[in-house]
This record gives sequence, structure tokens and C-alpha cells, in this order.
Amino acid sequence: MPPKSGGGLEFRQRKGKSKLTLQCPPALLALLREHRRLQAAERLKAGDRWEDNDLVFATRLGGPIERTEDWKVWKSVLRQAKIRDARVHDARHTAATLLIEQGVHICVVQEVLGHTKVTTTERYTHVASLQMKDASDRLGPAQTATQTATQTATLTRFRQQKGPRPVKGRGPLNCGGSGI
Repeated sequence: MPPKSGGGLEFRQRKGKSKLTLQCPPALLALLREHRRLQAAERLKAGDRWEDNDLVFATRLGGPIERTEDWKVWKSVLRQAKIRDARVHDARHTAATLLIEQGVHICVVQEVLGHTKVTTTERYTHVASLQMKDASDRLGPAQTATQTATQTATLTRFRQQKGPRPVKGRGPLNCGGSGI
């Protein structure tokens, strides 16, 4: 929403690229087309009173929606959907997380969110618990295999050495609890 300036609203260019192209799921695209159709009817009904600001979401006369009204609608949607209270901005974090959970590359998520730098996108994303469990599940066998191979190589090396053997519980096979 543009900031208030001298009692009115002032539109400004968005940050980053001058134009953002959004890819919409087919179901959302159908809803937006229906919204445009309804808005065209409102435009006809308003006649000369219509303010043409080229807005997707506008008042019945084409003007920008007040921030407080937008906020009220958002809170109502959350209540109706029985979703915990959250800010609109939190939906961006959720969208980024859901895309990453589905294996969408971070650079694609960056484009979806309209960020110029991937580092900005990385701050918006949250590592999901399922991904953490998956990483843990994958690390376990890899770590066990590496540990077994290291222990086998260490034992082989010590068997080939001449001289005193390590005392059980000390030396290279037990390094501070690392198991190596």
C-alpha cells in the first residue's frame, strides 16, 4: 500500500525489477479472471466516479483499499479457514517454505517472491521439520558407513604396525567420544 502523503495516497515504483511477472496456479488464475469480470461490472456501475489506478484489488470506485480494511479482511479469512492468527507477510514465508519443501530450487523461489538477491529469499525461508528429519535420516547411514570404514582402516593400519598396541579405551579408536 502506498504511504499517505499530504492526506492522499502516493503510488511509487516497486523495489527491484521494474516489472514482475507472476506465475499463477490454474485455480488461482480462474479466480483472478472472475475477479476481473466482477471489477469490470463495478467500473461500469461507477461510471465517471471510477478512479482508474490499474489496481487488481480496489474499492468499488477503483481507489486503493485502506490498509485497515485489507487487514480486517485478512483476519476474517484466517478465522473462517480456522488458521492461527498471522500477518499477511507471514504468508510469504509460508509460501517460500512450502515451495522449498516440494523441492523447488531456491532461485525459482527467489523469482516467485520477486527478490533481486537470493540471500533475501534465504532469509524468508524456514527449514521445515520434515526436511530436517529427512536430512537426519540420510546422515545416519552415511555417518555409520563412514565411521565403519574409518574404524576398519584404523584397525588394519594398527595391525600392520610393529610395536606396542593401543590400550583399550585409549588411543585412536576412542577419541573423546567421537568413536574414531
